[in-house]
Amino acid sequence: AANNIVLTDVVPAGIVPAPGSVTINGVAATPAQATVSGQTVTVRIATVAPAAQEVVGFSAVVSASAPLGSSIVNVASVSADTIAAQNSTPAATLVGTANVVYDGLAGQSQPVAGAIVTLTTPQGTAPLALAGTATAPNTSNTNPFQTSTGGAYAFGLAPKQFGPVTYVLTIAAPGYLNRRIAIALVPAASGLTYDATLTALDGQSLAVPGGFALTKGPVTLTSVLALFGNLPLFRAQNITVSKSVDRPFASSGDRLVYDVTFANVGTALGATTIVDTLPPGVVYAPGTGRVDSLPQEPKVAGRVLTWTLPALAAQHEIKYAAVILPGVTENTDLINDVTVTAVVPNATGLTVSASASVDTRVVPGVFTNRTIVTGRVFYDVRKSGEFQPGDAGVPNVRVFLEDGESVVTDSYGRYNFPGVKPGMHVLRLDLSTLPPTAKPYADRRMDFDDQRSVRRLVHGVFDGGLIQDINFALEGSP
Repeated sequence: AANNIVLTDVVPAGIVPAPGSVTINGVAATPAQATVSGQTVTVRIATVAPAAQEVVGFSAVVSASAPLGSSIVNVASVSADTIAAQNSTPAATLVGTANVVYDGLAGQSQPVAGAIVTLTTPQGTAPLALAGTATAPNTSNTNPFQTSTGGAYAFGLAPKQFGPVTYVLTIAAPGYLNRRIAIALVPAASGLTYDATLTALDGQSLAVPGGFALTKGPVTLTSVLALFGNLPLFRAQNITVSKSVDRPFASSGDRLVYDVTFANVGTALGATTIVDTLPPGVVYAPGTGRVDSLPQEPKVAGRVLTWTLPALAAQHEIKYAAVILPGVTENTDLINDVTVTAVVPNATGLTVSASASVDTRVVPGVFTNRTIVTGRVFYDVRKSGEFQPGDAGVPNVRVFLEDGESVVTDSYGRYNFPGVKPGMHVLRLDLSTLPPTAKPYADRRMDFDDQRSVRRLVHGVFDGGLIQDINFALEGSP
């Protein structure tokens, strides 16, 4: 038998023992048997027979000042006549909630049931064989474990598995991105609890200790047992965005109408920014911006248009117009990009985003970067070398460009090349198509700048987009 047994429990900071709550074997203790003074609980038992068991219990209240995520580790001491004091195993309590798999953007209101949580070996190649005591809800201590309806999970480790060691925890759930988290365990001073440090290996956020707010981490739980913390999951796509334009093909000077539709497929998000970048050569048409059919002008910084919304909880549509500037090279693909970025509530610095793009091909048009070459082949009746009243056009004469392209003069001797690339060109008359009444000037054929030459030069160096008028004067009369 043990005589004059004294149990002393100095309750750690963060909890306050409740006076009058002490029980011995389920029966309320008398003042002579138990006292509570400040943080110290003292229980006296006269005698305990050999092999007998005494169960002492008491209640304590978590202090309002106890930080979320902190651990409270409590150890009691028992002594008796001729028996030195012996410490109990530690009892560890985490302030807050732990071991819940949940939707990272919805928070604790949306636990994820049916998620497969696996604690793997340090190499991350196979599930770890659990050697500790099973803990609810994983009462069979299986690994992998499928989360309960409340998203809860647990793994019972034996002290020999406390490390120092780093395990890899993986999570998979339909509709969510897979997770891969390193969990480094270090035995606490008692050896019966451990410190767990979680580091995301997948670039996703973690939960703060004891809570559901998000952080980049790493996250450390101190002096815990059978706890690894709350684990947030993120949907594969939280924001959807699509972009369209009313013209897949357009020319310089044309007006384009862009339509951006975006939505949130999950929990409501915070402040949202829509950044639309116009391609070079395209400018915003002021006054055309609409958000959900209501006028709202963007902030314009060069080719970058920015709209802002206070939150993103539904589908929205932005429409606006832009104009293709003259001089844009034909066959250019005008690629317009948009990115929608929204702030995740209760997560400092965390955002989610999605992007889309649309393109328009530039085709030749009235304002396309082309030169129009026109002119006349005429009878130089007045012998001036320039077309004047009294002179007459020569019909059906073929005019060649240096690349082989050709046109034929009309009944008035006029011709035109409507889409010539900017730059220097050479025009030449096809002498075989001249009528018998017309012939070239014999002494001026090699002067390319003289209208009496059958070869003419289109300078075109500084004339992009202008109309070139090149005439050919011939001897003879109609």
